[in-house]
Amino acid sequence: MSEREDILNELKDIAPELAKFKEEQSGTGFEVPPRYFKDLQQVLMQEVKAEMDKQTVAKGAAWWESLLQGLQALLQPKPALALATIALLVAAGIWFSQSNTRLPQAGPAMALNEDEVEAYVMANIEDFETDVLIEMYAETFREETEEPVTEDSLEDILQEMDDEDFEELWESESFN
Repeated sequence: MSEREDILNELKDIAPELAKFKEEQSGTGFEVPPRYFKDLQQVLMQEVKAEMDKQTVAKGAAWWESLLQGLQALLQPKPALALATIALLVAAGIWFSQSNTRLPQAGPAMALNEDEVEAYVMANIEDFETDVLIEMYAETFREETEEPVTEDSLEDILQEMDDEDFEELWESESFN
């Protein structure tokens, strides 16, 4: 017996239906249905047309569907938490940057008037340097005094000055 016959006998013992099928199918084992190649082109064109129609219908509604899908993706827990954290950090940064840049500016309500300045100077006259007071007095009352002003004579001059003299001293160009 040849090897081929041994294989066929073994196939009959193990799977008799398969051996019977093998005997019935002689030749290549493949048959094409009738008119298959003649109708193939028409069948393929119909399938392509149907697929293109589906795509054009889907494209018309795709802009809002893709927008909804994007929003749904953002509203998932992890992306939504990330977006909320970023928004909170941006808002806090803007709030802190704006609150630190605005410094209070001295407006008319915070400015001192001449009477308050004069009262302060009179109350704290000992804190001012003598040289500065001598120079200011000499420039303001230069034509009135004939003798030079010294530190010793400054105290006498200050004692002799009345409110009008101090007011005149404050309004002079040397003090402004």
